[in-house]
Amino acid sequence: MSVNSLDQFQLPTRVAFTRVGHVEISTVHLGSMDGTVGKSPYETCLFYDSEHMPDKIVGRYATEVEALRGHIAAIKKQLSGVLI
Repeated sequence: MSVNSLDQFQLPTRVAFTRVGHVEISTVHLGSMDGTVGKSPYETCLFYDSEHMPDKIVGRYATEVEALRGHIAAIKKQLSGVLI
């Protein structure tokens, strides 16, 4: 009996979300979308309100604790005006 790959598909799940000015900071667990085969299943991205600023992946993490620390670091950088 073969297993349908759609049966094993997992959507990303949100770990943390913060808005700082015109930037949304989102950290997720990638679920089955993790292309690194489980080595860095967490990702923090910045989403800008401006069409002139491309969205960015700013960190990949192995654990949820590391992901939350990375999320907080991204918040601090945005609050201090540092573009990342």
